[in-house]
Amino acid sequence: MIGNKKLYISCAICLVLAIAIYVLFAARNKFVETTLQKKIEDFEKSIGCDIGYEGLDIEGISLFTIKDMVVYTPQKDTFLSISSLKTQLNPIALLHGDKQLNFIDVENMKLNIIHTQKRKNYKFLTDAFSSINTKQTKNKDVLVSDSPSLFEKVTHQTKKIAQFHNFLTKVAPKDISIKKWDTQFVSDSMNLTLHFPESKMSDRDFFTQIVLQENLSSDSTNIRIKNKYYIIRGHLGQKTSEESELKVYSLNEKPVSLPFLRDKINTFLSFDTLKFAIASQDKPNKEICLSGSVACLNSTFFNPKFASDTILNTNALFKFNTIIKNDTFEIDSSSVIEINGLPAHPHMTWENHEDGHVISIDLKTPKFESEKLFSSIPDGICPHLKGIKTSGNFSYNLHFKIDTKQIDSLEFSSSLTPENFNIIRFGATDFRKANNAFTHLVLEDGEEKRSILLSEENPNYVCTDQVSPYLTNSILISEDGLFFHHKGFLESALRASIIKNIKEKKFARGGSTLSMQLVKNLWLSKEKTLARKFEEALIVWLIENERLISKERMFEIYLNIIEWGPNVYGAKEAALFYFDKEPDMLSIEEAIFMTSIIPKPKKFKWSFDKNQNLKPYLADYYKLIASKLLKREIISAKDTAQLIPNVKLTGKAKFLLKKEAGVSDSDKNEEAQHLEAFDNLILQVNNEDFSNPTN
Repeated sequence: MIGNKKLYISCAICLVLAIAIYVLFAARNKFVETTLQKKIEDFEKSIGCDIGYEGLDIEGISLFTIKDMVVYTPQKDTFLSISSLKTQLNPIALLHGDKQLNFIDVENMKLNIIHTQKRKNYKFLTDAFSSINTKQTKNKDVLVSDSPSLFEKVTHQTKKIAQFHNFLTKVAPKDISIKKWDTQFVSDSMNLTLHFPESKMSDRDFFTQIVLQENLSSDSTNIRIKNKYYIIRGHLGQKTSEESELKVYSLNEKPVSLPFLRDKINTFLSFDTLKFAIASQDKPNKEICLSGSVACLNSTFFNPKFASDTILNTNALFKFNTIIKNDTFEIDSSSVIEINGLPAHPHMTWENHEDGHVISIDLKTPKFESEKLFSSIPDGICPHLKGIKTSGNFSYNLHFKIDTKQIDSLEFSSSLTPENFNIIRFGATDFRKANNAFTHLVLEDGEEKRSILLSEENPNYVCTDQVSPYLTNSILISEDGLFFHHKGFLESALRASIIKNIKEKKFARGGSTLSMQLVKNLWLSKEKTLARKFEEALIVWLIENERLISKERMFEIYLNIIEWGPNVYGAKEAALFYFDKEPDMLSIEEAIFMTSIIPKPKKFKWSFDKNQNLKPYLADYYKLIASKLLKREIISAKDTAQLIPNVKLTGKAKFLLKKEAGVSDSDKNEEAQHLEAFDNLILQVNNEDFSNPTN
């Protein structure tokens, strides 16, 4: 009897449990749907969007499928739609806030992105993410102001990258499958459709194929460009400190191009392969460390501010280690920048203070073969050096430091140090040919304007001893006082130029020596691009350090090709144009005047008033140059005392000088530019040391 009783009790308990399980299982749909709806409502509130779906199917207790889900923007436009989203998640864990998913299967996903001047339909996402980050930074006692500084923007963006990577490593499931994913991107100048036939991530290794279709609007028609096929593959780290990798390349062996850059910053970039790697780490002392690398292989690049030609066949690598701590952003010296196999180690610290910033930048290279420098220059840069062969070694060091509270204390130095360097063979241009007679072509806006024969066969050609010492020394004083003593560069002039440009927040003054001006005029264009400045610096270094052209010959060429007025070139043409004199017959006043117009030779008329007298502001310039000429013992104290800051035009220039009662508004702007150039000239003369006279 007792045994039967126990059996009955056991059966009753099992029956009760079975009924309870059945009731719970039967009610699971309502339970999961209620819990899911609560989470969706919380998500809608935090993101600022609306999410809807048509149905919810549940298999077992943890596998469920959402049917026809749609995400609407605050303006009620469809931002994202998914026909089917299937995942596995413990509902009890979901109730407790655990968002970790085992897998996600998505079918037929469509994403619409609009980025125009008037409308950005994704702004609700960026606003929400910024809000979340602001709350997090407030918890760390680091605030992002309403009007963030550049420092705050840089550090904030770096933190966002680290936080996004951390979020993905913690939340993303190990396995993801997306079948048929289309993304439509519309901007003011382009219409892109991205087709993802199938995207997969298995054990955090991901792979997807992209079919990019670009439509360029032309009036009322669309021109459809042939489809481009790309591959993305990579790995998502298991934890934040484990490196995540991404690789982009073309499926049909054609280069990958990024139309977004063309639209955003007027830049064209294509490449065979693009690689990203990133890892991040939060340390207990509130340091945020972000490390990784970016590699662009066999790239083609064009930006009109960088170079006038397309840059070809470039392999670039940047390995970075960044540290953010309190009010300091640092790129560690273990970082590497590598262009076509030539490495350099950058180190930057950026300290943020209440009333300014302290920025320090150093760039160093280990000793390397000189040939490696020239072979690493990408096609499209430095055409005059293409094919050059050298022997020996180089090392390079750059140092820059600025305290924005004390800009005048700016530090700058740059040095390329040779070791047993020798030129075995010149490239496209043999610069030594300038030592003999040659013809110089004057180019303006890319077109040949005239040619100048640098030879005594040219009746307008002059040797240095055929030019007044007043003029030659005034030019040296004004343009490059240490020309006969430096090796092509003056760090003091470059430093002064950088300081002035920073203060005025524009390119207000250059730091060119006579050597740099000569190289630019003989072989390069006048375009203000980084590539041209780089080629100019290399050519100047070669000429000056290898003594390819003597200083005396360089100055003689300069005197014969310098522009001195409208279609007026060289000292002899200029002396005749302004004063109907030979250049060796110029007076002190005439020589100083001719020097004063070198920065703006076509605007010489702005130096005169309506009575054809020099304007009063030139008096200080005359006194300054005269004092330097006196110091060089070119003129006497009596000459200085009798100096009159005025000249009388007697050549053809007087017929071009219009007598005007007043000037128009446009002319006033032109005159202001002339005065600015003149002010820079005076500043340049004052900043140089001219203790070494040259007679």
